[in-house]
Amino acid sequence: MRFICLLFLMVVSFSSFSMCYDEDFAFLGTATKTSDGMALSEDIEINLNEAQLNLFQQATAQNFNFTSSRKFHCQFSNKNSNNYELTAIPLYNHIMYYRIESEDISSYIYVAVRIIVQNSPVFPLSRIAGTWSQYEYFNFNGGEINSKGSYRVDYKLINQDPGGTTAIKLNNSTLLGDYIVFTEDRTDSIHYLAQKIKVKFNYTPTTCSFTDTAVRVNTVNYSDVKNNLSYDADAEVKIDCDQTVAYATRSVHYRFVSDNAVGNVLPNEYTNSDSAGNIGFELIKDGSVVNLSNNHYELIAWGDLKENVARNTIIPLKYKYTPYGDKIFKAGQVLSRVKIVIDYD
Repeated sequence: MRFICLLFLMVVSFSSFSMCYDEDFAFLGTATKTSDGMALSEDIEINLNEAQLNLFQQATAQNFNFTSSRKFHCQFSNKNSNNYELTAIPLYNHIMYYRIESEDISSYIYVAVRIIVQNSPVFPLSRIAGTWSQYEYFNFNGGEINSKGSYRVDYKLINQDPGGTTAIKLNNSTLLGDYIVFTEDRTDSIHYLAQKIKVKFNYTPTTCSFTDTAVRVNTVNYSDVKNNLSYDADAEVKIDCDQTVAYATRSVHYRFVSDNAVGNVLPNEYTNSDSAGNIGFELIKDGSVVNLSNNHYELIAWGDLKENVARNTIIPLKYKYTPYGDKIFKAGQVLSRVKIVIDYD
């Protein structure tokens, strides 16, 4: 009689996994998860005046922000190592796009943001034997994970709408759409330990201003008026602009406005006995009479690069003596006023 002996080899494999919980590790204890596993940063101030166009740069590195006294532990099965790196990673690990706008929305810029983990915390493991395997774990508090790990926020300016942007107000605290999680069990979609990040974007909007300017036009005679001649003045009309960011954060236009214009003529407001009467001025720009009821001139276009934005812009104006109303005038003084209004679009 022949006996056939079969040897069955049962191989049991335990995969390594980790889970993190509240309080210190306790064998056969009940581990719980609460909302205290979420850390929230203070506002990270980002000055976009210093940001470069299309080139990421780094904000100051930050440590994690867990409550220092809060106790946690992470436990494993069959890790077989003396240390464990509690790897920190951005949850979505993608670039976020924001439109940073002023309260009146006339000024805005686009910025790309990403989260970079610089250091993940490493902890020494402890071991305890279980029925089928040994448990490996480490205890830590919030202060320890804070001191052992760090991250930073990278940012860059872009001068076109990338699509899918989130609009936020200038100098307002904002919670980033991505955040940092720590590699526990891959099946744990809750991500108990997490670091959320707040930022506050600042920049100086493009601004322009006009300083009141008095100009004097040469004295003319009757034939000069009759021949519709135009003249330069003894001073230039100039608009000053302040451009700090890498590109213009708003479109800027200017226009001429008069509350008492007669057609396109700025009437004579000088009323003393030596007044010249009903003769005023028409403004001539680029060879044409300025339409005082409808004029609009571009000064800066949104997105113009900083080096192309003039700090001082001289408005090329000439002045033409023009009779109005009953067109009765004489030798004398003429005083006319016009307002230059700066519009942000």
